[in-house]
Amino acid sequence: MQYFTPGQIWKQTTNLGLALALLFGLLATTLGFGGRIVLAQTPAFKVDWKLPTPPTEGRIGLQMTLVNLELGNLGSQPWPKSGPNQLRLAYRWFTGDNTKPLDPKNKDNGYDELRADLPQDIVSGGRLLYPQFLVAVPAAPGDYVLHVDLVQGATGWLADKGSPDLNFKVSVKPRDTVAPTTRTLPLPIYTAASIFPVSWDGKDEDNGSGLVSYDIQYKVAGEADWRDWLLGTTVTSATFSGESGKLYLFRSRAIDKAGNLGKYPDNEQSGTRVDTLPPSARIEILPGSSPEAFLVRWNGYDNISGAAGVLYDVQYREGTTGAWTDWQLSTSVGSALFQGQVGKSYGFRARGVDYAGNLGDYSPEAQALTTVSAPQNSLFGLPIAQIISGTVAAPQSAFFPLATKAGENGLGTTSIIVANPGKDPLNVFVRFNALAGAPISTTVSGQLQPLSADGAAGAARVETVLKTVPPGGSVNVWAGLVSPTNYSGWVEVRAAGSFQATAVRQPLMGLPVSYAPGEANRQLYLPFVKKADPLSSSYLNLANTSSNPADFTITYYDGSSGNVLATDKRTLPRFGSTRISTSGLATQDPNLRFSGAAVISSSVALAVSVETRLEDGSSLTYPALVTATQVAPQLSVYRELDGVTTSVLVQNIGKDPVAVKLEFLDSGGAVVATKEQNLAGYGRLALWQGDVKELNSGFNGKVRVSTGSAGGLLAVTVLGAGPNLKGKSFL
Repeated sequence: MQYFTPGQIWKQTTNLGLALALLFGLLATTLGFGGRIVLAQTPAFKVDWKLPTPPTEGRIGLQMTLVNLELGNLGSQPWPKSGPNQLRLAYRWFTGDNTKPLDPKNKDNGYDELRADLPQDIVSGGRLLYPQFLVAVPAAPGDYVLHVDLVQGATGWLADKGSPDLNFKVSVKPRDTVAPTTRTLPLPIYTAASIFPVSWDGKDEDNGSGLVSYDIQYKVAGEADWRDWLLGTTVTSATFSGESGKLYLFRSRAIDKAGNLGKYPDNEQSGTRVDTLPPSARIEILPGSSPEAFLVRWNGYDNISGAAGVLYDVQYREGTTGAWTDWQLSTSVGSALFQGQVGKSYGFRARGVDYAGNLGDYSPEAQALTTVSAPQNSLFGLPIAQIISGTVAAPQSAFFPLATKAGENGLGTTSIIVANPGKDPLNVFVRFNALAGAPISTTVSGQLQPLSADGAAGAARVETVLKTVPPGGSVNVWAGLVSPTNYSGWVEVRAAGSFQATAVRQPLMGLPVSYAPGEANRQLYLPFVKKADPLSSSYLNLANTSSNPADFTITYYDGSSGNVLATDKRTLPRFGSTRISTSGLATQDPNLRFSGAAVISSSVALAVSVETRLEDGSSLTYPALVTATQVAPQLSVYRELDGVTTSVLVQNIGKDPVAVKLEFLDSGGAVVATKEQNLAGYGRLALWQGDVKELNSGFNGKVRVSTGSAGGLLAVTVLGAGPNLKGKSFL
């Protein structure tokens, strides 16, 4: 079998007349049938049509393509390429019922007549292949029958001479007048490579003519003009080369087969900033000495954003030669509470990773170093409430009456650290409760009904975090992780075994504020409260730990005389909390300033903490005392040790005067100084160790406080002031 194409013609020569004469002579001599000869005669024109995949649809305004159309000359006559009997490949359109040809000149449904020349004369038995033959469709949508045929002149169709044509049904769709839509696919906000892939896609209307090509533009953010990048491309992705630090924006358009060209959008469809440099990160300076639980802060700088990297890794080590240990990994916050051990030094270092994924390097040495000092614990009353003991059968709770997340009035966010001093893992529940607490009743099916104790606990709970603390380890629970955007309330930490708990609140401005956990009771003692200007007055943080509403009274006493200065009666809802400033306390003298004590009496158990801002901007905090005794437990006291000098505060909780004895013991247990003083009823003694001449600088010992007065009861605590107030009494 041989094919004729425009580029390759098979040449065949034959003497058809001679062959036929010889054949006829032979037959006449050998095959006689009554003087008649019977022969099968070949028609002059007959076409063998082959089209692998006839199209079934066309669209007004677009040409159809017949792919690999094959013709075979099965007739006796050759197909002349030129001359008066020239044959050409052509087509006619018929109505859908195949009964009537369309008029090509008809203004309603006419069509263009496209014809193709033969590449060469095609002899009988020859074949011809058209890789692509274009057909114009009718001007009106509908169902038609396409007839493909060879034609001599204008109307000499071979089908009219008895040679079957090629015909099949075609559905012609309306003209495509809608431009295609395109988009460049989303890119990451940042990319760490200067060469990065950009992809796009597009869509023509449903049953549209189909996309032909795309145009892609880009610009650098801040520039006014867009730049051509790829024009007339048929691919849907390419690699773009940019420069570090620049934000590249991209947009696209496309053209369809009907010639409809889309429009570029006014704004970018995607964009990314090239960032090939890692961010820097550092630990903020730590004081030379710190309490056992202290806040570590870090920040960073990225060359692109100008702000800290998105995530940080923070490591610590003991001393200056210990192995580095991962502490905070992939954290987005800039601070965390660290639990150390007295007498040990800790170094810290940080690295950052930016939005693009560039990871910085750790510095070879510590970026900040501090030594844990027991005296620092006295700045927030830790010695008297450091370990909360309990058993499996009788779980214990520790309370923090104030906890915040992006709190109101610049209160900042609270972190709570829980340490396990035991030898077994410990499950700890940290429950965040709402400031508003819970109501007495609730509406059920339109009826007002009492709210049960369990219901009230559930209504007041914002979130509960369960942590398993490994033996000798600690966990950090950050209030920033609770669900509400803003949160103010209080926290209960509960476990079935012994644990240590500490909280630190990082205000939006100013120094961090540390809190020791408190216990709850109906009678609470506050040996140190102060009323001055709004900044240096005391704050009382109170939480109702009960499922019943709280009716309570705060009575303020003058420190020396024990006289009542003010009485404040208030209420708290079930599981509710509040924050009270003494600066607004109503006294007989509205301008009265005092440093004294207070007693809280409540109908249910409350947890209370007190905080007062000192001259250096730091905050002195302690949990309200729940126990009064004739002989207080020995408490640690210091004079100018690691910058801390303590004060002993003794509160007479009764109406009768009592005699108070203070004995200062050195590290060997020997009494090195004794102070005795009578306290008026409800009076207070505040003794700064800097005033005890027998105590030398660097003193590290104990104090034993007792009363020999019959029936006398004392509430005792020790508080300290930080290094910035060295040599000054802070009371």
